[in-house]
Amino acid sequence: MVDGIGKNHNNYPDQMKLKGTDKSVDLKNLTNLQRTEKNKALFDMCDLNKDGKIDEKEAQSMRGVLLTASKGDGTLTKKEANKLFGKEMNAFDAISALADQQEAMMKDTEYKETTGNKTTHIYNSKNGDQYSYRADSTTDKNGTATTELDDGTQEIKYKDGSRQIIKNDGTVVSYDSKGNKTSAIVNGLITTFTPDGNKGVTTDANGKTVKIVELRNGEEVRTEFEHKDSQTISREYNGLSNNAKLTSITVSDREKNDNGTTSTIETKYNSEEDMKNNRPASAIRNKGLPTETTISYTYDDKGNQMITETDQTKIPASTFKNKDGKTIASSEFNAPQPHTVQKGESVSQIVKNALKEQGFENPTKEQLKAATEEFLELNKDTVKTYNGPKAKFKGNKYFYPNDKVNIPNFKLSISDKYLDEVEVVAAKPSDKMMASEADDTKILDKQPVKTKMHEMNYVAPDEFGPVEFDPNKNFLA
Repeated sequence: MVDGIGKNHNNYPDQMKLKGTDKSVDLKNLTNLQRTEKNKALFDMCDLNKDGKIDEKEAQSMRGVLLTASKGDGTLTKKEANKLFGKEMNAFDAISALADQQEAMMKDTEYKETTGNKTTHIYNSKNGDQYSYRADSTTDKNGTATTELDDGTQEIKYKDGSRQIIKNDGTVVSYDSKGNKTSAIVNGLITTFTPDGNKGVTTDANGKTVKIVELRNGEEVRTEFEHKDSQTISREYNGLSNNAKLTSITVSDREKNDNGTTSTIETKYNSEEDMKNNRPASAIRNKGLPTETTISYTYDDKGNQMITETDQTKIPASTFKNKDGKTIASSEFNAPQPHTVQKGESVSQIVKNALKEQGFENPTKEQLKAATEEFLELNKDTVKTYNGPKAKFKGNKYFYPNDKVNIPNFKLSISDKYLDEVEVVAAKPSDKMMASEADDTKILDKQPVKTKMHEMNYVAPDEFGPVEFDPNKNFLA
């Protein structure tokens, strides 16, 4: 054996044994040791900057203190420790605790120390400070454990299993006993989460909602709220990131009624530009109340507006306005008008009613045919064709009740020459016109099935349920 092993060049030992135990202190590896409740007697003597850790300079000081206490022979007794530090300081136990912490550090494991109601966890990773940690936990008489990490973060665990994380910047995050996040306080804003974690609602100090994030139909949706006077403006985005696309804007407000009362109104816009130009897409008045009314807005290329309101009766009513807000006739609106198919409506009934609303009081067969063809073409993706067992009904067109269809502006495509003639001679029709009308009636009476227009009347073939007829022998929806 070579002389000098276990000692440095000054012939001082590198290891100091604690007499009566199997422990020893490595005098050359004292840096990064941390102050704990058990080792504070020795630590407070050597931690010159009071940061709770031993640096290189402080390690030399501690080494000297320990060598002096052991008289440099490599073994420390309780008597020697008490002589240096004082018997009441429990110096030997403090050095013993320091040896345990050093051993854990050398083995790359966690050091755990419990004193009374306080437990300390220390881990000094060999792979870098980013993997190292320290946590001091204190448990009160109610079973609440408060843990403080070395970065100042606190974790409070309650007896029921719930917990809170409190960070240096004031952020507070709460979890239930199952580990689900229930709320978070960040920069003074409070966010509460649903039990499934799919929705978070953020409110300000006044309790007003400022943001909602949620998982909707598997897609992340973010809604931000702006409170301005009596209005609340919500902007919905198709994602959580700042570059997510704006999909809609809803303005919630109150409006005054003609009778002096007020109603709630939620108006939806498709873009910031539409909101600026007061071009809404839809609205809901008195949402959730018995008087709830839904409103849809449709625009033509001239800026004219069709406003369709549906109240508790479920019967839509439309009004028309120009871009200046003045009421206009429906015939001046040249965009397709949305319509919901009602039970009992046939294709021909929808067309005839639409023609009548647009000023075609007594349409000719040619006008009915042209209007029906245009209507079916416009709604070709919605209309159904009968292919059931009854041969005479094959090819008939129909819709289901509640189907959404669009009605063209027939004024733009159907000649109204006949209408003009009726208006001129309505007071006294000519014999020729009387004869013409009589011929038309005979044709319809004699050939009710052969005409294409009659075929268009069938709506609900019996394979879709009981067959019902109107007085004109048209199938009803």
